[in-house]
Amino acid sequence: MRVRRRLAALLALTLLMIIPLAGCQGGEDESSSPVLVVATPTPKADLSTLNIVMPENVETLHPLRATQREVRSLLGLVYESLLTYDEEGNPTGGLAASMEPDDTAKVWTVKLRTQASWQGSGRPISADDVIFTLDLIRQIGQEGAYASVLDYLENWEKVDDTTVRISCKHGFMGNQMALDFPIVPMDAGFTADSAPNPGVGTGPYVLGELKEGESLTLTVNPSWWKQQPSIKTIVAHRYPDTQTASTSLMLRQLDVVQTDDVVTDQYSYAGDVNTYEYVTPYFEFLAFNMASPNVADVRFRQAVAYSLNRKEIASDVYMNHVTLADSPFFPGNALLKEEAALEQDVAQAQSLLTAMGWNNQTQLTLLTYDNKQDPVRQEAANLIARQLGEQGIIVNVIAKSGDEFTKDLEEGNYDLLLAGWYLGEVPDMSFGLSSAGEGNVTGYNSPAMDQKLAALLESGSSGFADALAAVKAQLAEDVPLVSLYFRNHTLLTTAQIKGVGRVEEDNAFISIDQWIVGQSE
Repeated sequence: MRVRRRLAALLALTLLMIIPLAGCQGGEDESSSPVLVVATPTPKADLSTLNIVMPENVETLHPLRATQREVRSLLGLVYESLLTYDEEGNPTGGLAASMEPDDTAKVWTVKLRTQASWQGSGRPISADDVIFTLDLIRQIGQEGAYASVLDYLENWEKVDDTTVRISCKHGFMGNQMALDFPIVPMDAGFTADSAPNPGVGTGPYVLGELKEGESLTLTVNPSWWKQQPSIKTIVAHRYPDTQTASTSLMLRQLDVVQTDDVVTDQYSYAGDVNTYEYVTPYFEFLAFNMASPNVADVRFRQAVAYSLNRKEIASDVYMNHVTLADSPFFPGNALLKEEAALEQDVAQAQSLLTAMGWNNQTQLTLLTYDNKQDPVRQEAANLIARQLGEQGIIVNVIAKSGDEFTKDLEEGNYDLLLAGWYLGEVPDMSFGLSSAGEGNVTGYNSPAMDQKLAALLESGSSGFADALAAVKAQLAEDVPLVSLYFRNHTLLTTAQIKGVGRVEEDNAFISIDQWIVGQSE
């Protein structure tokens, strides 16, 4: 049963694709270049209104249930979290004025901002609201967008009207990343199953009523506790896919579009469009089937790592719209960021292969998922096979989908696996690297890694950096997988929009208070 659960977990992760528009996942091939419309757009006249995208079929506007990317970004304009991130990716207080751990980092005391208040009523945010929200997350459970919070937060209690004490399952500084969930008011009609329409938050904008088949309007919140945005109105228009939305951007019918397209330079060449590239939690890796005798020797796995030219893969397959990484820890978080990635070293690869007496007649199988909506992964697999072939490592790429892929994965009918994970914010890789992890489908079993992963989770308030470095070092020593890159996506805006700072995959408007819409130059 555990094996099947792990297989299902990885299969879901392996199925991750570049989604055209969250909630609108037809047969479109997002990797192909959108058709650009050559036109002379009319300069934007209304400089206080921003036109954005929402899915044609909005599944829910419940902030604790919404999973569609554009909907989550939209809701981020209304509902705020205890924690947010600054421009450099450092975790910092949102609705929390402070988040203080004890020495073990297992108990956190959260002090709320007294100036933050609920739209409409003007009631200050309170500890009761935070308790209410966490209770809702627990009631919603696995159906919710924030179910992973419950993997780290265990109990919560009110200390006073502006203070909450949260007890965690583990003791490490990564617990603060689990505090990134939207807070909802206890007295506005939210339940585990439904949200009021329109909803009430503390954010920079007030949500209008969602009507079937119509656009959704948000108006500036005059009582927001931070600097008032210069953009007074935001209108979310329904679009079936990103390609259609991108074309509308070129015609000035839209002002902002998030895209997963790897060919975005053309927008800048076309003129009158700004591009803001950002790193996403979509992590790509090349893993080894540890049960296969062909890859059992760690020297061979090291040789594979040294044989790969990841810069070539980034350039030729992803048009450089990836962020190279040496470990599966999200580089968009300043506490985890790495400055350098492993360079190709053909001489070192050959030395390792010679030392182990590699038989270059052995043929290996590289399994990946055949995803018509995301063919770039298969293209990357083919390029990896070519690079390894140049070092005398013969690789046959097998791309399968559905039950066929699941069968080969379950039966271990592969030597190498090119796959991906969508990683959560908490820097805990136990699910994929521990011996009992549900995402560990390659059979990696290292007591040393198990110990280091456990030590990271109990590293207290001062030992996080060293414990994290130990996990990375063990990963480099055992090489159960080769970290490749995190995918980058792009925020497109009309050239009149200035001041865009940090952008996140599920919170494109995190720096909205800095945005300015000006006249065309």
